[in-house]
Amino acid sequence: MTQSKFESPFFIKILFRGEIFLWVKAEQVIPENILLDDIKAKSGNTIIPKDTILTETHIKVIHSFLIEEVNVSSELANGKTFIPQEVTQISKKPTTSSPSKRTKDLSFEKQYEQSVQAYKEMFHKWQSGFSIDMSKVRDMFIPLYDQIQGIEDNLYQLSELSTKEEYMYHHAISVGLLAAYVAKQMEYERGEQIQIGLAGLLMDSGMSKIHPRIFSAKRTLHQQEQEDVKQHPTYSYRLVEHIPTLSDAAKLAILQHHERNDGSGYPLGLSKDKIHPYSHILAICDTYHAVACERYYQEEASPFQALEQIVQQKYTKFIETVVESFIRAVSPLEVGQFVQLSTGQKGEIVYIDPDHPVRPIVKVAEDEFIILSDEQRVFIEKVVSKR
Repeated sequence: MTQSKFESPFFIKILFRGEIFLWVKAEQVIPENILLDDIKAKSGNTIIPKDTILTETHIKVIHSFLIEEVNVSSELANGKTFIPQEVTQISKKPTTSSPSKRTKDLSFEKQYEQSVQAYKEMFHKWQSGFSIDMSKVRDMFIPLYDQIQGIEDNLYQLSELSTKEEYMYHHAISVGLLAAYVAKQMEYERGEQIQIGLAGLLMDSGMSKIHPRIFSAKRTLHQQEQEDVKQHPTYSYRLVEHIPTLSDAAKLAILQHHERNDGSGYPLGLSKDKIHPYSHILAICDTYHAVACERYYQEEASPFQALEQIVQQKYTKFIETVVESFIRAVSPLEVGQFVQLSTGQKGEIVYIDPDHPVRPIVKVAEDEFIILSDEQRVFIEKVVSKR
């Protein structure tokens, strides 16, 4: 095999049988191109398999994953010769949805509330039998996620934006944001961050297929009702199963977001090795936000109590490394900060034990220290000021 690199924006490979392969920029791909190699995300997951005849939908997937180059045949599926356009001649497609000027001018809180209401409207349509409009979901989620950079230190407070009346809609948006951000901290590339975030956003879409009297109940559910609710991951998966712009990994995460390492989860009771890595992220973000939020049958907890519950389950329900990444991404605690404890006392964090990251040692007086890991009834209520 010989290989030549030309001045043009694509590469030509000439194989020993004389067949010409082209490496082209993603912007040059057109419908009817035939893939000669699998297209994979940086994680190694196959997005589109080789020998696929590309359609407009496949091309949207390529752009959504920020793929830069693609190996295609020099002959199109319709028998014509494929001649790639120069990149400079192509109106470059955006890889992500660009927020409008009006959206950019909104505060995070305003845009978050708009997203919650947009999700609520979508959810009601799903209840009526409409399919998921993925372009609208992306247009709503990505600009909001891009604003995360402005509130990173306060991300743990997302639960404070929620209300018990509209908890389910807040939960979807918040879990999507948390999951995408944790994926970023775990060094997933941006395309996968978005896919994981969208999985978090849509993981409870199947609740739209459960009787409204159950998911909107203002009381603890009966056993049979709880069993009905446990079917929602399956319903969610069915809603997204045939959406081409959502990766197979994201779809699997939606199905598995209530599975747990020890096999105690649902709907399949899977154990650690059979649960997709994306699912581990969703499971932690889902649990954290659910614990921290007020609901009709549950009082809100301090975000630090919710974080502690995650830490306590890192060897049983969750993956230790993912829990540690989640804590690094979400917990705002640092040595030198002043916090308020559940006792009403205020003090300065003087030491954080890696084994107890949300139960530090707090200096509350000149000669008085509280070791929170030894005082299980006392917890941090809020951060008073940064160092």
